[in-house]
Amino acid sequence: MRRAALVLLVLALAAAGCGGKSSKSGSAGGTFRIGSSSGIDSLNPYVAFNQDAYSTFQYVYPILVQYDATNKHFAPFFARSWKTSDAGKTWTFHTVPNAKWSDGKPLTAADAAWTINTDVKYASGGAANEAGLVAHITRADAPNPTTLVVHYKQAPGNVLGQFQQFFILPKHVWSKHIGHKGADLKTFPNNPPVVGSGPFTLVKYQKNEIALFKRNGSYWGGARSRRSTPSGCGCSRTTTP
Repeated sequence: MRRAALVLLVLALAAAGCGGKSSKSGSAGGTFRIGSSSGIDSLNPYVAFNQDAYSTFQYVYPILVQYDATNKHFAPFFARSWKTSDAGKTWTFHTVPNAKWSDGKPLTAADAAWTINTDVKYASGGAANEAGLVAHITRADAPNPTTLVVHYKQAPGNVLGQFQQFFILPKHVWSKHIGHKGADLKTFPNNPPVVGSGPFTLVKYQKNEIALFKRNGSYWGGARSRRSTPSGCGCSRTTTP
């Protein structure tokens, strides 16, 4: 019988939103344990397959927008606002200022532009796992640290739906792994501590066995965003920044 994987979240349980209980009502701190039957098969978004792996990426990587299931609309996340132009072929996103990656490096719109352009360039190779999320995109630009401009061949109808699933990667980490025409994107193990910028940081991992997450004290989304934990623990994916 396959042993269930164990996910541990070291966090403020009072804000976990997943049914965890602390020793005192309303108190913070402790460990929240989640059992899983599928496990986390990889920490590399370009090769991961299991749903729990994608839930992990939601914990550690920023995305532009979230879906508000309660009110049934897309809500701001790392992108605080957006607009379209050129008959829907150009989308401009304004992102959170002064955000940081977990290693202290700045998180800016340039990271988002680099991730998009990398996925477009290697869509038939190393980035094939993400190809569907960048369909019809010609390029992305970051004219300044808080502005992302995405250009499309034709006006698509699911831009926000795609970006709600699109994980932004730290350029200063992943740009070192695009050799062999992008094939190296698939071979980078992305071992802990994973450089991310989500509500949690991943500090320990054993494939299909255990993943240990620690609260990210410098998370740009704040405690209120952290409360809406991603779908890996059966909670709503809704996030209100």
